[in-house]
Amino acid sequence: MRPGRHGGMASSELEMIIARNGNFLSVRRAGDGDGQASVYNNVTGDFVGAIGGGWLPEYSRNTKPAYKCECTPTGTCRTGAHGLGLVRGWRNILYELLAKRRISLSKEIRRTLGSHSAIQAFDYGMVTAPMADPSPSWNHSTL
Repeated sequence: MRPGRHGGMASSELEMIIARNGNFLSVRRAGDGDGQASVYNNVTGDFVGAIGGGWLPEYSRNTKPAYKCECTPTGTCRTGAHGLGLVRGWRNILYELLAKRRISLSKEIRRTLGSHSAIQAFDYGMVTAPMADPSPSWNHSTL
């Protein structure tokens, strides 16, 4: 099994991880409970990104997959990369923030993302970003 954390995560836990490891970042929640949260740069006030409310999946996916897309021309998208209703996963959010040097490469980030993934994000940026669905099942669907 891959090192690092796996499965879903509560949005409040992700917000705390970003607030503890952020380089001049603040997290502001819109409303109470499972509302959306926004990440801002404290120095410039610029919007950095958004975090969905409630339970976040590990990887980003579309809730309404496309039909006859580039990766699956004869059916519904198997990778989850094409479609509507994007739900951003916590791993993709952390990876993007680390690749853009918005959060520091700390022990907590290494433990959460896995040491190899965290170092790849820090060294190579978004070139090595995780896919929407890393499952290799679509590679072997025609066998």
